[in-house]
Amino acid sequence: HGHRLPVDFSALVQECLALARTRYRLPAEALTYRESPAQGEGRRVLGDEDELRAVVSNLVDNAIKYSGPEVQVAVELDQTDQTTIALRVRDKGTGISPGERKRIFKRFYRIPGATRVKGTGLGLFIVRSVVARYNGRVFVESEGLGRGSVFTVELPMVAPR
Repeated sequence: HGHRLPVDFSALVQECLALARTRYRLPAEALTYRESPAQGEGRRVLGDEDELRAVVSNLVDNAIKYSGPEVQVAVELDQTDQTTIALRVRDKGTGISPGERKRIFKRFYRIPGATRVKGTGLGLFIVRSVVARYNGRVFVESEGLGRGSVFTVELPMVAPR
C-alpha cells in the first residue's frame, strides 16, 4: 500500500469525473458535480491517491453502467461535520432491491440481470476494502428496482491546522 499523504479530495473527485465524461463520451449534464462550500482549508483526506481514485472511479463507473440508455449521475461532496467528508454518487438507474443491498459489496458479486455491464464484480469490493482501511464507511440507499440508487462514502478529513 502506498504512502498516505494529505490529498485534495475535491480536486481528485473532479479529475475522476472529467475522465469518466471522456471515457464514456458523456455530455456535461449527464454527469454533474456540486460541493457544499468548504470550511477551512479545503477537503483533504489522508491517503494514497491511487487508492482514493479507485474508490471514486469505481462508484462513478458503476453509476454510469447501471444507468440504462439515459445517463444521469449526480456527484456531491459534502462535509457532514468537522471531521468527516461525504461523497455521494446518485444515479437514476436500475436501483437495487433490499435483498441485494447487503450483498453488493461482497467479492465478485454481480447484480443479476444487470444490462450491458462488463466487469469483474470487484469494483464495490475494492471500494469497501479501501474505505475500511481508511476508517471510513460506505453504504447504499435505493428506493427499489427502477428507482436509482445513492452510494455514499464517508471518510475522515485531515484536521485543519
